[in-house]
Amino acid sequence: MKDKGVRPDIITYNILIGALCREGESRKAVKLLNEMLEMGLSPSHLTYNTLIDGFCGEGNLATALNTRTRMEREGKRANIVTYNVLIKGLCQKGKMEEANGLLNEMLEKGLVPNRITYDVIRDEMVERGFVPDIDGHLYGGV
Repeated sequence: MKDKGVRPDIITYNILIGALCREGESRKAVKLLNEMLEMGLSPSHLTYNTLIDGFCGEGNLATALNTRTRMEREGKRANIVTYNVLIKGLCQKGKMEEANGLLNEMLEKGLVPNRITYDVIRDEMVERGFVPDIDGHLYGGV
């Protein structure tokens, strides 16, 4: 594409990053993220969340969490999708306390849980016998 003088845009990069992550090649996808930045393109939430999901799917939670840190350092605040992906990834690796900490962090930042958040809590936490300690955040203090 580049050799034909066509400059890839953010949509092109997001498609390529998504494909690499689905194939378990998240590290290669990070190279594309870096290339995007070198070209002056600003990665979107979709870009970062795709990478985070890829690393979680590969069981590489440390890199997933570091990607969130990088995302925020580069000016993109973690959104509900970011938290849902990380919480699910942590739960699937049995890291319930860390997942609960992220859940509370999300709620303290004022992010509103969505259906996926509740599904993650039910399917990944409660079904595994872990009752999240959410200080009444989720149900308005009830």
